[in-house]
Amino acid sequence: MQGPEQAPPPRATCPVPAHTPITTADKKEPFANAETSLEGLSVFRVTLHQADGDKLDMFLRRDGLSWKLYRIDLPLDEIGKPTP
Repeated sequence: MQGPEQAPPPRATCPVPAHTPITTADKKEPFANAETSLEGLSVFRVTLHQADGDKLDMFLRRDGLSWKLYRIDLPLDEIGKPTP
């Protein structure tokens, strides 16, 4: 014997209507302040510089013909440095 059928969960709605085109002027370039460097034959680094002077390092490792993110170095606040 089967129980009563449950209603499907509500679907997420898109904040931008489907008919509204998104132009490149509406988009922000996420890697505008980024530096890239090849750390070895199979390791690639992307460094993002933030407005407050901190930097975020992301490391990608070769996986066949593609790259996979394998490490993120987050900036740590200095001791005694006030946080905003």
